[in-house]
Amino acid sequence: MNLPSIGSDRLPSLADRRGAPRSADIRALRPRTARPAPLDRPLHMRVRDVLDFFEKCPECGYPAQASAVEREMASGRVEVVVSPSCGLPCGWRGAPRTTVTGAAPAA
Repeated sequence: MNLPSIGSDRLPSLADRRGAPRSADIRALRPRTARPAPLDRPLHMRVRDVLDFFEKCPECGYPAQASAVEREMASGRVEVVVSPSCGLPCGWRGAPRTTVTGAAPAA
């Protein structure tokens, strides 16, 4: 069995090849492209002041104010994001603290 030297342009013949015989040629698989998820874009958006927001600014103690952004999405889902801020220009902005009052433990 005569194998070509390294760097030779001649490929070995089928009889000169070593290894297990193949039943068929192997083709490279094309990667499946995933379909992009449909965009859940907002259809309607409304910003309103939260009138029953009774927190104080943790920085200066002045009463805080909050606004709620409501987004109605194309899928029918409704998102509401509440963002509190200081009523004075101290610059505090944060996440609302949630507390449950008047709740009884489950029996």
